[in-house]
Amino acid sequence: MVFGLNDAIKVLDTNRSYAKLFLHRCMKKGAIGRVERGIYYLKAQANEYEVASNILKPSYVSMVSALAYYGLTTQIPHVIYVVSTKRQKSY
Repeated sequence: MVFGLNDAIKVLDTNRSYAKLFLHRCMKKGAIGRVERGIYYLKAQANEYEVASNILKPSYVSMVSALAYYGLTTQIPHVIYVVSTKRQKSY
């Protein structure tokens, strides 16, 4: 499950500074991970394809990553390829 700071504010029904503190504490405990500033994921429910496709919207998992996901190739990619119409930095 991938979520943002604004999602945490809504769920916790609190202000921005407390939500940031709460997320920081959850990261220290290892319950969540941070993809980039403002984007987090639950480690217990981590799906690398879901995380990759939620870094930038709109986007989708593509190329050999999609083939591997659906079991259509014997190659196992070390990188998850995501395609989008927007420009984003490389991870």
